Amino acid sequence: MDYYYSGSDGKPKWGMEASGLAAVDLQNKAALHLDMVQTVDRHESETLLEYYGSTIIARKDRLQSISKYIAVDAYFSRQPFVDQMVMNGFDVITRLRKDAKIRYLYRGPREKRRGKPRQFDGYVAVRNLREDVFTPCAIDEDRKWIAYEAIVNVEALKCQVVLVVVHDLDSEGQVNGHRLYMSTDTNLNGGEVLHAYQCRFQQEFLFRDAKQELGLEHCQAYSWQKNDFHFNVAMTVGSLAKAAYHLQVPGQPVRAFSIADVKQRHMNEFQAQRILSLCRLDLDEDLIRNLQQHFSNFGLRNFQRA
Repeated sequence: MDYYYSGSDGKPKWGMEASGLAAVDLQNKAALHLDMVQTVDRHESETLLEYYGSTIIARKDRLQSISKYIAVDAYFSRQPFVDQMVMNGFDVITRLRKDAKIRYLYRGPREKRRGKPRQFDGYVAVRNLREDVFTPCAIDEDRKWIAYEAIVNVEALKCQVVLVVVHDLDSEGQVNGHRLYMSTDTNLNGGEVLHAYQCRFQQEFLFRDAKQELGLEHCQAYSWQKNDFHFNVAMTVGSLAKAAYHLQVPGQPVRAFSIADVKQRHMNEFQAQRILSLCRLDLDEDLIRNLQQHFSNFGLRNFQRA
């Protein structure tokens, strides 16, 4: 137990903290749970960022068998986390602060002077991009934003990255806001970086479903080992349900997923089969099989036809 920052309340609160690791299917925009790691046994000299990085590195063999990309929010877009990931074979996709200091790379001829060759060509004005460096990579269908990409240097990270600058547009097409995204893999294009970061939010649905329907916060154990088991079971059950009911037909349009509907459907089938068995009716009769869809779908939010 300790004080941890609560995003919903905007301040540190007393309690437990656990970090989620999930694999995201970029094609179907669906996240599947991998591991939930509690913040325990952190050394006094170790910062939270170093601790979070160490939990990922401890699982790097299993994680890198799935993907080398780590998509994280803006909190992680600083050192030592980024260096930890890159040194261990990961590439980081994240969002930068709006006021991040970013430098153009110098591409001109080498100057004939003593000393270190010139590396940078001035700072990036994110709302006044150089057209000879930045190129468009994505645009909103409703023209509410447009994204540009370029390989630049982030001063705080001391490394080259693919930077995606998203300009938010008003009704007249004028820039009224901006967002900055980056990847340490300079071979990715801007559209891929933006899509991967946006799909990161699919993990939020895992937490929502586990909290609302799977009892994520209902464990009353005092040991972190028992809490660890409970947290991971709740999150895993949600992902198994999603794999069974949401990703079952490759290549087909993905249906809306509701963990509440999955629970309701199984409860309907259990109750119907229980009642019919007590009445000593043959469950293999054609009539019962024809009615099964109707009692299975009773009360579902998203009715699914066979």
